[in-house]
Amino acid sequence: IFVRETQNESSLSDTLINDIFVKFSHGKSLDSYMSTSDLSYYLNSPYATALFNEESLDPHYYSHPLTDYFISSSHNTYLLGKQFHGFSSIEGYIHALQRGCRCIEIDVWDGISTSTKEQHPIVTHGHTLTNSIEFKLVVDIIRKYAFITTPYPLIISLEIRCSQESQLKCVAIMKTIFGDMLVLHSKVNESIMPSPEELKHKILVKVKKSKSTTIIEPQGSPHSLHSSFSTSSTQSDDINPNNTENKYDEEEVTHRDNSNSLKKMVSKPTARTLIVPELTALAPYFVGIKFRNFSLPESKTYNHVFSFSDRTLLLLLRDKTKLVSILKHNRRGMMRVYPSVVRFRSDNFNPITFWELGCQMAATNWQIWDCGEELSESLFASIG
Repeated sequence: IFVRETQNESSLSDTLINDIFVKFSHGKSLDSYMSTSDLSYYLNSPYATALFNEESLDPHYYSHPLTDYFISSSHNTYLLGKQFHGFSSIEGYIHALQRGCRCIEIDVWDGISTSTKEQHPIVTHGHTLTNSIEFKLVVDIIRKYAFITTPYPLIISLEIRCSQESQLKCVAIMKTIFGDMLVLHSKVNESIMPSPEELKHKILVKVKKSKSTTIIEPQGSPHSLHSSFSTSSTQSDDINPNNTENKYDEEEVTHRDNSNSLKKMVSKPTARTLIVPELTALAPYFVGIKFRNFSLPESKTYNHVFSFSDRTLLLLLRDKTKLVSILKHNRRGMMRVYPSVVRFRSDNFNPITFWELGCQMAATNWQIWDCGEELSESLFASIG
């Protein structure tokens, strides 16, 4: 009964189940029993399938909106070591995709071609001692390995620190290499995210909103999560200096907690990177917007994404009102949390803390095997 009804291992025959019981039990045939340790040995043995696979029990498991799922996510995917002096390599993307990662990160900066002396996009962790790799090479490797372990959609989280010229080159490169795999348009009159089933073998881009892209809520539908694009320059994602939300900014946390020398290394560029509309147009479902308030119309659009470092989000949780707002937001809105820049050893947070809040993407440093990464891999192990 335990094997068939509790463990749902219907493929095992009665004879094999009996033989397994005898192997792990104590006592004579009529009085055989399993102690607690015996049961533990059995569950951890090759004879048992201890991981619960909902997909095999529910044929509609992947038919819900993307916001209903936890997504296996990687932070600084290109790194093979620590974030300030590690080694950047395409191997990071190969390993992550082979292990089933469904959200990878690309940090894009400006590079200069040694042959043509022209500016072009590279992948690196800026203002650190890490080396760089060609953006085009990264995109090509992603295309080759994107669906090697699963047919379900892959999300590319772009962190843009390059010029507008390089951004346009990024757009051209991704369109050329990804081709039809790249999702460029949302469905008409859509108000919720599509399902993984609808997005099989598709690649989705996540990138910050450009200043010339305004996310608005449709008229006459105040409670639905919906958005459309317009070419207006009246709305900016900059935070008002007088806005009380600004106290949770990652920059301030970093500057408060670190020495002057380290601050120079990890500080953001003085000039804010302007995202070109052509790049934002590649992200119909994952438009990254700067958090200002959960009550704003842009915070209720169905295709926006809020990104927080783990330290910043924990600061928000100190306010009980914001805790309630976060829980409400994550029922239908996307949220990504990533390791804070002050984690110098590239160690990971406990992802359970943020899964409990409904954060769909708890991005961990996959190159560092610690408790946080082990917990993350354990959650997604049952689906391969």
